[in-house]
Amino acid sequence: MQLKQKGDIPRPEDNPYAAPGAAPPSPAGHEEVALPVPGNGVRFVAFVIDIVIVYAVVLVLAFGIGVLKELMGAGDLSDLLDGIYLVSAVGLPIAYHTLLEGSALQASVGKLAMGLRVVHDQTVERLGYGRSFLRALVRGMLSFGWIFWLVVLLSKKRQGLWDMLAKSRVVQR
Repeated sequence: MQLKQKGDIPRPEDNPYAAPGAAPPSPAGHEEVALPVPGNGVRFVAFVIDIVIVYAVVLVLAFGIGVLKELMGAGDLSDLLDGIYLVSAVGLPIAYHTLLEGSALQASVGKLAMGLRVVHDQTVERLGYGRSFLRALVRGMLSFGWIFWLVVLLSKKRQGLWDMLAKSRVVQR
């Protein structure tokens, strides 16, 4: 892909990272690409699906660690297993959303099931792993305070603070 002049915008078909059929990026100072904003109910169902998947894995891990602790008794290894559980309980949801939403899928399993995807707010292209990690990390930290979900309900593009910081948004496929 070669730009002819400074300020030229590449075509979506020239971008190997763009989703199939992605809308072209909006040039600075021009109208933003309008994409359908999903309703709150659709996003909530996607959220519940993702919570069930992630925490089912965390519960299986917790059960396995509990069994290991019972078999081995108390000791230094018990503290190590507690640490592994804590890191997994926090890290698995972040890794799950980062890897799936930053990939070519552009969506977690819940979002895929509900026909949603996560895109860059301005270019409408794939978010990438860096922005996806930032989005997942901030959402993970703020999700414990349900008041932050009000921002999603009240914003025009249904963006949470995590979306605003990562310059992302959730749209319908």
